[in-house]
Amino acid sequence: MNVLCLGYFDKFSRFFIKIEKEINKTKPVKFKFYNIYISGCLYHWIRLKPSSWVSMWSWANVFIYKKKYKTIIKNENSYKGVCFNNFIKFHSTLKPEISKNFLLLQTVSYIDIFHKVFKKFNPSILLVIGDSRMAFEIAIEIAKQNKSKIYYLEQGPFNTTIIDEKGVNANASIREYKTKNNIKHSSFNLRIKIPNKKYFRSPIYRSFDYFLEFLLNNTVLFPPDLKSFYNISFKSIINKKIKKKSFNPTSLKGEKVFLLILQIPFDVNMIYHSPYYKDHFSIIKDVHKNLPLDCILVVREHPLYKNKYEKELYRFAFENNIFFDFENNINDSFKYSDVIIVNNSTVGIEAITKQKSLVVLGNSFYDSSNICLKYHNKTNLKYTLEKALKFSLDINSMNSFLNKYISNYSVQGNITDYNLICAKQIAKILS
Repeated sequence: MNVLCLGYFDKFSRFFIKIEKEINKTKPVKFKFYNIYISGCLYHWIRLKPSSWVSMWSWANVFIYKKKYKTIIKNENSYKGVCFNNFIKFHSTLKPEISKNFLLLQTVSYIDIFHKVFKKFNPSILLVIGDSRMAFEIAIEIAKQNKSKIYYLEQGPFNTTIIDEKGVNANASIREYKTKNNIKHSSFNLRIKIPNKKYFRSPIYRSFDYFLEFLLNNTVLFPPDLKSFYNISFKSIINKKIKKKSFNPTSLKGEKVFLLILQIPFDVNMIYHSPYYKDHFSIIKDVHKNLPLDCILVVREHPLYKNKYEKELYRFAFENNIFFDFENNINDSFKYSDVIIVNNSTVGIEAITKQKSLVVLGNSFYDSSNICLKYHNKTNLKYTLEKALKFSLDINSMNSFLNKYISNYSVQGNITDYNLICAKQIAKILS
């Protein structure tokens, strides 16, 4: 059995190495590691394990075969059975000023690379972190052509790691599961919420990523699929001078509270799985406009993106008496809230476990069941929000969905845990 692993950073390299170690305890298995960031490669190299910086490799390939690749993208729609126009959406949406031509050239290069890898290494299994980004999508497409088994991995809620054969987020298999509220289900197992000791991640690895972005981003030498993220990470460490109104639950005088939970704005859920909103400013404006009478809107920022959203968002919130939640613990925020609103965050499933009325604006793995209210643009948002005030969660449906998720699509533990029990469980599944 040969296993091809495709990841991002050093923390994922550590995770893959642990899976390799656990599988090889029972039988010899060959692993190949590919990373789109240098930090992932460095973790392997320091431990004398071969690893390829595939994003830089693909871009170097473009310089070698530029004439050939230009002819392909000018005259063809597909290359080696892969339609290359399908794989630039994520990066071109994230940063529209990136040259579409450069992205297409790199796409064809990735097809060349992974076609050769699958032909020579012949992996029976492809392990990928998530299901987006150009390199990942192309590797997945070629794995399907070669009938390789694909496992999608992602950090999940309740201290779990998602493992799915179809995808993650709104692409996950469990989205097709329909709950049955007329059947009594046992309570879902909360033992997986027990936190494990976290691994201390050296900042040195990730520093190399930032350093190379800073050094090469404005040159033709830097891979286009990495340019998408330049300035976003650096911009996020600069605090803006903003005004925010803090929410105090004790000041309520009978009003109902709608808690709107924001996500990181440039992730795959906003780009691929948000059909109605392309930014959080639009979400806040629309929710505020359609808020029922005698209700208060409170916004909770993502912990990694506090004070870093659009300036217009904070200005609009301040001028329209929209409050911000400063609670450190999300469970404390749930306590005072009557309705939770998410675009498609995994926090939504945590709100459901607290038996809260949940409105989902985008597409998510839990939105097809009857455990939440799904907004559709054909339905008036005001109507959906008013309906949420009267929504009663069916406990049997909740237990049915969560038991299915926990038993079929996740393993205990997290990728950032010190002892990586999730890697041990995944190794058992693979072998």
